[in-house]
Amino acid sequence: VISKSFATSSDFLNIYVDGKDWLDKPHFPFWLCALSMKIFGVSSFAYRLPSLGLFVTGLIYTYKLAQRLYDRDTALLAVMILTYSLHIFISNNDVRAESMLIGLIMGGVYHFFRSSTGGSILHIVIGSLFCAAAVMTKGPFVFIVFGSAIIGFLLGKDEYRAMFSKRWLLALVLVALFITPELLALYWQFDSHPEKDILGATHVSGLKFFVWDTQFGRFFNTGPFKGSGDPAFYFHTILWAFAPWAAIGYVAFGNRLWGLIKRRPATEYLTVSGFMLMFVVFSASRFQLPYYLNILYPFLAIICARSILTGVPESNTVRRILWSSNYVFAVIFLIATGGMEFVFGGWTIGMPLLIAALLAAMYLTVFRIEMQFVFRAIYCSAAALGLFALYANLIFYPRLLEYQSGSEAAIFANVNVPGVPIGYTQYDNLLQFYAKADLVRVDSAEKVRVLSTAARYVFLVDDAFIKELENAKIPYRIIREFDDYRITRLTMQFLNPATRAEVVNRKYLISTE
Repeated sequence: VISKSFATSSDFLNIYVDGKDWLDKPHFPFWLCALSMKIFGVSSFAYRLPSLGLFVTGLIYTYKLAQRLYDRDTALLAVMILTYSLHIFISNNDVRAESMLIGLIMGGVYHFFRSSTGGSILHIVIGSLFCAAAVMTKGPFVFIVFGSAIIGFLLGKDEYRAMFSKRWLLALVLVALFITPELLALYWQFDSHPEKDILGATHVSGLKFFVWDTQFGRFFNTGPFKGSGDPAFYFHTILWAFAPWAAIGYVAFGNRLWGLIKRRPATEYLTVSGFMLMFVVFSASRFQLPYYLNILYPFLAIICARSILTGVPESNTVRRILWSSNYVFAVIFLIATGGMEFVFGGWTIGMPLLIAALLAAMYLTVFRIEMQFVFRAIYCSAAALGLFALYANLIFYPRLLEYQSGSEAAIFANVNVPGVPIGYTQYDNLLQFYAKADLVRVDSAEKVRVLSTAARYVFLVDDAFIKELENAKIPYRIIREFDDYRITRLTMQFLNPATRAEVVNRKYLISTE
């Protein structure tokens, strides 16, 4: 909605939500999405495109970095592991800043790495540009990822003097220069207007919020957004979020970390330091969300890929147990796919045929070809996750979207009552995004009477407001009913068709003509 407002109003400085000043995320992701909407029009496709493009950029730079650190085989396997990770798939469907950050962080780390290994000054410039974009996407904490990765690499090479090279001072100057648009936008909307009421307070500094509150304020639990962090949260989050590579990830990283402690000779420490320090910071934070770890998975993917190809750990028995974990995850994904279809959609002939086709393809392409046990396990788990992803994207999520009354009502109104203003009683981002007509907040039945007298309107209301209209003796006609449920909070009661009606609300598009 914010990106749409930028694209349609050409005001790229002020962020508003429901007519109020909004202070939470930096501007850069919204600028990218707004530019995409300027080119392709306002649509979910245009909104998702920059995120997908930067994620692919992240894959490219993960490949380039792994190839430079090791070889082509490690790079290819690292990209496969990163792509076929459960939470990466989920985040690419439900667009978040972390998908963009994967591309920006890996791009910056790669170019800073190239500069630290004798590359031209151009790598510092490009790396600084990536770093500045990452800062304008999520905040200054991303410096930790860049710094830990490059410093870890240089320390591992015993190149202590290189850490104090003038190139890094130039990088800081360039990053400060490149983030100027974000700082100016925050100053313009907030610092230059101390009278504004922001989150219940006046004299709110957008610059202070950007530099401190949104990052360190969450870490120390002193900012406006508070949590109750658990130090073990991300240890068990990896178990499902990095599936089907979780078991391999635990062992591979543990082995690399033990080697670092024992000062064993290693090709590089960039990946282990790039992952470890930020993981510790996230774990110590009081504000924790599963998708925060996504920006670290490229480093972990490279570590896993190298461990697989070099036969780490050394014990054949342990290795076979680890690779067998991929078969376990493959079975889980297959069961989850069939179970979701059976519970949510009712079993259809298409799903058994799809699973049978996948199993047949896996048999013909994996089990009939001579290959090592580890790669057979990897391909099976990746194929099972691929089926799960296809099912979720093509069947499950489209069904869920039918329960988002805001988007369903907007799309219906765009076709059946085009251009007619829509009055709404409850703010809904989806209605705001998809509706092409003017939108007006309606807070009482009397407001409906006044608007209807002045011009033609339709109204999106719930059961409680319907009763209010009836008590005020305002006649109305239901044009269309819509199911309404918060699909980001799925429960078995909702997924089960037999009990779904008990938790699904109703919204109505009505006319008072």
